[in-house]
Amino acid sequence: MELVQLSSGWRFQSRPEYQSYIDRLKNERPPKYSRAVMETLAIIAYRQPVTRGDIEDVRGVAVSPNILKTLEGRGWIDAVGHRDAPGRPALYATTRRFLDDLGLRSLAELPPLTEIEKVIDLGQTTLAEASPVRPPVVASTDNSGIAGGPSQPAAEGQLDLVAGEAQGSQPAGPQA
Repeated sequence: MELVQLSSGWRFQSRPEYQSYIDRLKNERPPKYSRAVMETLAIIAYRQPVTRGDIEDVRGVAVSPNILKTLEGRGWIDAVGHRDAPGRPALYATTRRFLDDLGLRSLAELPPLTEIEKVIDLGQTTLAEASPVRPPVVASTDNSGIAGGPSQPAAEGQLDLVAGEAQGSQPAGPQA
């Protein structure tokens, strides 16, 4: 056992090296969270307080109400106020329980975003190297093998990549 300082005070907890033994004693599995839930939590943690609209702007997709309910149900986020804007959207921020569950004393202990970007870039590079599917090789600028190129004319209705228009069709737009 060890005594650890958290944002809400102190906690006795088992040492990490005993985790495998303790896991055998309990039958429940930790909850699995989707990528959308984790992305939403990260946005709230790093940019708080934020509205649902702010989260949608960062993620580029709509935020399901279930995502926010999941995080609120876990006690990791809470509505801390409302923005003075039309509709008075709720402002979300992380809670002390979020910090306690992650073993943090403050938000300043979160890893810097630059460090996270490096980890993501490293993971993508490793994934690309391990993938048996290789990206397509870009052909040279010589268009001798392209339909409509020097070696063969484009057939009726086929896209002529050199001219950028379909052969046999009129260009779109007003006629003079």
